[in-house]
Amino acid sequence: MLEELNSLIYTAESINVYTEGKAVNYRHGAEEYRVVMDGWKNLTYSAYEMPAFGVALNNETLEEMKRGRWVEFCFNTTVSHNGMPFEKLLFELHFGYSGFNLVRYSGLQGYSGRCFYISLIDKNMDDFVNLIGNL
Repeated sequence: MLEELNSLIYTAESINVYTEGKAVNYRHGAEEYRVVMDGWKNLTYSAYEMPAFGVALNNETLEEMKRGRWVEFCFNTTVSHNGMPFEKLLFELHFGYSGFNLVRYSGLQGYSGRCFYISLIDKNMDDFVNLIGNL
């Protein structure tokens, strides 16, 4: 389950939502921040963390972020999970997806390196995608 990773995510200082490359930031304490975190809790309830299928490459990730919708949890310091440090966690939203990569960001390497993979159990991202689209 995701208790350890979620305990870090819930400490995020802010959340960025990217739509077609344009970012909107929601700081801790804002109503939108709470809505996103509640949606994350519902999305990941009973989900599992699994080994990621690949690694992220910074330049490719930056190009992909210009299309579609993405959510990013931003931390005010470097945190670590499973021995992998990060300052931000990014993921892309897709209707129908029942699993997704959380891409790690660090100031030294950008969006490069191993990811965390989240496998949703008996559900998909649809409700969360709709929630983000209605912010």
